[in-house]
Amino acid sequence: MRYIYPAIFTPDKELEGYYVVEFPDIEAAVTQGKNFSDARCMAKDVLSLALMNMERGGRKIPNPTAPTSIQVDGGEIVMLIDADTDAYKKIFRSGRSRHEVWYSPITERNFFVIKDNDDDVCKRLAQILAKISGVNLSKLYE
Repeated sequence: MRYIYPAIFTPDKELEGYYVVEFPDIEAAVTQGKNFSDARCMAKDVLSLALMNMERGGRKIPNPTAPTSIQVDGGEIVMLIDADTDAYKKIFRSGRSRHEVWYSPITERNFFVIKDNDDDVCKRLAQILAKISGVNLSKLYE
């Protein structure tokens, strides 16, 4: 299936040049990129993974919100991101995805996280995951 959803790109306040990406309609789809271009690529990946997971679980795929109805603060950018879950199923099975699936027992939801060895990125990711899942992973990086 092919989908198009609006994403909100927010400049990261702690990591210069990085962007955090969230999808208002797809709660589990949160990612970040080292720059705007990388964030767009990561957004496509995480959106595809989240929608693929929803399809597999038989969950209802929500209708996308109109981008013009999304209110953002200064510096945030709203952009449409496309996803092709059929194509992505092949990528995910091959192991070439840049994301891994993590499960939060607190929220009983899967989250898709970037594979990255950069400590600053991993620390920031732990903060983002704590925000969306309620699981505090920051002690792993002390």
